[in-house]
Amino acid sequence: MAYSDLSQARRSFAEELRVAAPIQRNPEIVRAFATVPRERFLGPGPWLVRTDIKSYRTPDKNPRWLYHNVLISLDTRKGINNGSPGHWAFLFDQLELKRGERILQVGAGTGYYTAILAALVGRRGRVYALEFEKHLAARAHVNLSDWPQVEVICGDATTFDAGEVDVVVAFAGGTHPAPIWLERLAPQGRLLMPLLWITEVASC
Repeated sequence: MAYSDLSQARRSFAEELRVAAPIQRNPEIVRAFATVPRERFLGPGPWLVRTDIKSYRTPDKNPRWLYHNVLISLDTRKGINNGSPGHWAFLFDQLELKRGERILQVGAGTGYYTAILAALVGRRGRVYALEFEKHLAARAHVNLSDWPQVEVICGDATTFDAGEVDVVVAFAGGTHPAPIWLERLAPQGRLLMPLLWITEVASC
């Protein structure tokens, strides 16, 4: 089945993120979300949508369902999803990414946000996209073939050495950053990762 042009849906989606995220510092983020085809990274529909209230399957395979600020499941067995576009748009805005910068991405999934990051750093930049799950890394490698500034690596991000980078973005939470991430950050480099707090209960 052929679907009508999705370019307008992407533009409307990006403009909604501009307001909802919000995106206030870097308008290039809006342009990136308006041009990167999300459907390329999520496989064939119908898709499983995750919301705070309930999860549901889209009624059909029309990619327009993907151009909303919702989570799309990638691996239901392991609870892996594509992430909230508004959440990541906001965080990318705080990083103040620039053309030509080098990024280490931890947890690339199937590559959607990798493509967004690649659009933000441009062809002179570099994105090292680490993904531990082999089946997701394989999909990301295929999906990102049109972004030559991206290198997809299947492996352990806590030991991979990308050399000096300007930014580390971790999509998976942890109790602390890996030492090598801090060692490889360039002067004025930035690191973004969700921190997990572990509470220990001692018994007498």
